[in-house]
Amino acid sequence: MKMGVLPGHIAKFKRQSLEYFKIVDAVLVLADARFPMISFDILSKWISNRKPIIGVMCKTDLADPTMTAIWKHDLKSRSIPIVTCTIHNKKCVRKIVTFVKNNCHKKNPKGPIKIMIIGLPNAGKSTLINHINKRSVAKAENRPGVTKSIQWINVSHDLVVLDTPGVLMDRPLMDTYLNELKLIGAISYSQSEKMDLVDALFKYIQAGYDQLLDKGDEYHERYDSYDWLSDTAKKLNYVQQGGELDVERTANTILQKFLSGRLGRLSFDSAKIKS
Repeated sequence: MKMGVLPGHIAKFKRQSLEYFKIVDAVLVLADARFPMISFDILSKWISNRKPIIGVMCKTDLADPTMTAIWKHDLKSRSIPIVTCTIHNKKCVRKIVTFVKNNCHKKNPKGPIKIMIIGLPNAGKSTLINHINKRSVAKAENRPGVTKSIQWINVSHDLVVLDTPGVLMDRPLMDTYLNELKLIGAISYSQSEKMDLVDALFKYIQAGYDQLLDKGDEYHERYDSYDWLSDTAKKLNYVQQGGELDVERTANTILQKFLSGRLGRLSFDSAKIKS
């Protein structure tokens, strides 16, 4: 992605969105529960007062439950209906469908409810739609930028959903949150960036989730991300020929563990709120 430029399919959708706002009854904002601020405080401003917003915080099994509860309370205080879920849980998916129907007022009483789903790339929009529809109608993969086109999907006789490409904010605002967006999988990153991302993740953990560091005997006051990488490499026995620790392989493992939730439950807003 070029600096200062949004991918073509995202820029095109943002230009077309004003026409779709006229058609739909409401906009469902699907937010990653680990970093909901980026969706509810920034993407919601883009929607502005054009349409009612229904909030869904997904991937709650990966997020700090205390922070998720704080966000639910905050959004309800703003009169935004909000439901939490894990998108691979069928009961949660059924809960979302019921929640949408109960919190949406149709423009056309005789027609179906029309909902536009927006969210960051790789937030889980297509996966959610497929689970709601009980079959694969939207292309879904665990990487950003898979959905590049806009499509209407008939979920039932009384619900129609508009699947959209993942939406990113404009530069330079996006630059402020690049590390967080990369860590939750909304933006892809190169191998050369992984060390910097581990360092950013370490700082978040150190600020709000110190217990996740699994400190070894070598922990000290100046313990940094490289110490963390080294300790983890020793525990995993990631050693190269010649006896050097394989910190690059360790960085890959740490980032994969974070994405899957095996590192522990963490929310990126917590350090700011707790400080």
